[in-house]
Parts: sequence; C-alpha cells; structure tokens
Amino acid sequence: MNYDGLNMGLVKQNNIASVLTHIHCAGEASRKEIAEKIGLTAASLSMITAPMVEEGLLEEIGTDKYPKGAGRKQVLLRLNYDYRYVFSVNIEKKTTYIALTNLSGKAVDYAETETKGPQELLGNVAEIIKHMLDRNSEIRSLVKSISVGVPGIVNRELGTSTKAYGIWEEEVRIKDILQEKTGLKVFVENAVYAFADAEIIFGLGRQYDNLLVLKWGPGVGSAVVIDGRIYEGRNGKAAEVGHLIVDRHGSLCECGRRGCLQTKIKDDVLKDINGEKFDELLDIFADAIVNMITVLAPNRTVLCGSIFHEKDVYTRLVEKTKAIDENYDEKRIVLSALADKERYIGPVASFIVEHL
Repeated sequence: MNYDGLNMGLVKQNNIASVLTHIHCAGEASRKEIAEKIGLTAASLSMITAPMVEEGLLEEIGTDKYPKGAGRKQVLLRLNYDYRYVFSVNIEKKTTYIALTNLSGKAVDYAETETKGPQELLGNVAEIIKHMLDRNSEIRSLVKSISVGVPGIVNRELGTSTKAYGIWEEEVRIKDILQEKTGLKVFVENAVYAFADAEIIFGLGRQYDNLLVLKWGPGVGSAVVIDGRIYEGRNGKAAEVGHLIVDRHGSLCECGRRGCLQTKIKDDVLKDINGEKFDELLDIFADAIVNMITVLAPNRTVLCGSIFHEKDVYTRLVEKTKAIDENYDEKRIVLSALADKERYIGPVASFIVEHL
C-alpha cells in the first residue's frame, strides 16, 4: 500500500486522517479506544489500521497496562515517525531554509542558502538536497518527497508559485524544476498556510479547533483555522492581515492597492526597535490584530516570525492590544511554541496533511 498520494474516497481519507491525528495526539492508543473516539466500528477501524501496520506507518507496542472496564488487554498502536523522511524547503525573501526531517519534524540535516532568482535558487536547493542524501545514505530509501513553502499565491495542483510577493515577479514552476533535478516528488504550499498546518498538527491545534495564525517578518502573513482546518475562501485568499488597508492614501502595495499594512513593514524595521517609528508601527499592527480577532473570534491568536524573536516586541504588542480591549491579553494572543523549528516545520506539516 502506497501512502505517497492516497487515491481513496473522501470518507476513507477523512477516517485515516482522524485515526492518525488521534494516535499522534494521544501518543499511543488501542484500536477500541480509537474506534470509540472517532465513531467507527471495530471492524472498520481494523480495516483502516491493518495496512498501516503492515506498511510500517503504525507500530504495535504491547498491551494496555491499565485497561478500562472488563475484558482482555488491548494492543496499543503508535505512529512510527521514522516511517518516512521529507525534505522541507522554506523560501523567504532573503534566505531559503532546507531541512531533512522525519514525520515528527525532527531534523537530521539542515542548511541555508541565499534566496536568488528562481532558476539559480532551485538549482542550489537541488544540489543541497543531493549532498544531504549522500550524507544520510542510511535513510535514503525513506526519502521520497520535497515539501516547499513559499510566500504569496501558489497553485497546489500545478506546484507553481504564481506570485511570490517581494521575491519573484514571474510564475515559477517549482514542482517541475525540482522534480526534474532531484527525481523526488514535490508539493508546494503557501508558507503561512504551511505554518498553520504545523500549528494544527504539532502546536495549539491539538488543544483548540479555531486559531488565527499571524506571521511577522520579513513581511506580514496570516491564516485562519476553523474546526481544525485552514479556511481559504472561494478565491483561495482569506483573512490576509498584510493586506488590510491602514492608510488609503499610503504607499502602493505589491498587490496593486494602496496603504496595506504590508507597506508599513520594512526589512530594517528592527534597527529602530526602540524608536518612535517602531512604536507607531506596533500601534497600527495592534489595531489590525484586534479588528481581526473581533471579526473571527478565534480560541487563540498565534504569533510567529522573525520579528517576534525579539521577546520585547511580543510584550509591547500585547500591551497595546490590551489597551484597546483588556480581554485580548497574553492568554488570547500567544507566541508559537514551535519557534525553534519555525524555519522548516511548516512544509513538513503540509506534507503530512497532503500525503497521510
């Protein structure tokens, strides 16, 4: 059974996703417990899990030491995170990050390269990937895919970057280029959506179904999670905080409109972190956050991005949101717990969502 691109009915796909999500969150669970939790019969659950055990994605690890109720002890299942490895390629304005990780997001190799024109960059990425495969020959057979995160508009079906704001003006055939150069399957996702996938799988999404994810640095991006899934809207765009109009007579934005919040964010903004200009920017950003929370009412708003690596920025920003509405405090607006893996964890999560 091949899990690199499941070709099944939607119901079966959702059931598989539910099984894997439950085991991932629980750490380990019996078939009986899983079936009861997600509303499947024991027979249906066995049909789903048997191929995954045989393939090695799930492992049987003994019996429950403390079974609930009468009856025999239940065999426990857990995910084999080393079942598959994936290359994560996260493209940002100045730097592109490449990591080789298992399905838990544990990196076994890592590299960075300067973000340049598409042909040169993707050529460099392909060379780095080849070197990583040579250095990690013991797991080479388990590496079949590359997952790419890139800012802006993407076409997942074609694997193209349609408009990478601030990076490339032209459409770039990322999937075709990398597949030709490496021989590996390639999946392309919007970088902020990819990080939202990471929050769903590895972060606060394990506790809350509804999230607002905000990324600041070098630009501004956002994603909305509703009922555990990313909401995109009819045209593939939703809740783009970077393109909220904050000054209708302001600078022209890359999107073609004037006065977007994005136009207020400069790459050198941290150089003036204690200055009056930066404080004014925090005021504008706080206004935008409060407006979005008021409309969307998420369980939590998660902040990520290089600007928040400066802890004082988070503290000052939340003070400003609390000044507008005291309910929007440190409990409602939180820093991502995935900050140490922020440079590569998004594409890993998108691979899991797409292929498992």
